[in-house]
Amino acid sequence: MMKIVEISLENEMDLILAHKRSRKVAEKLGLTIATQTTFVTAVSEIVRMVIEYTDKGNLEIGLEQNNLRYSLKALISYDSDIKLNSKDDGFYYAQKLVPEFSITEKGGKNHIEIKIG
Repeated sequence: MMKIVEISLENEMDLILAHKRSRKVAEKLGLTIATQTTFVTAVSEIVRMVIEYTDKGNLEIGLEQNNLRYSLKALISYDSDIKLNSKDDGFYYAQKLVPEFSITEKGGKNHIEIKIG
């Protein structure tokens, strides 16, 4: 992934920052307003949940190349000691919004990956 933005997720102000930065990146890439809103909403839902349950999360936003196509990608990571319930509304809505959504655990951290494009 070609990282564009990185934000530590510690408090409610970081939620606002994550929302604004993800919107700005999507806007700079020339995505439609609908696609921008979809991506930003999905990112915000997951970031809100991570901030609610932990104060040591991290958000990376960037581009990922797959052959000739690029995808806008958000990677949210947090300690694997914290178990977020994938049945929570935030996960449910984020999964409905974006075409690619995955949750993995590696290296002592949980990683939530959101891709669009």
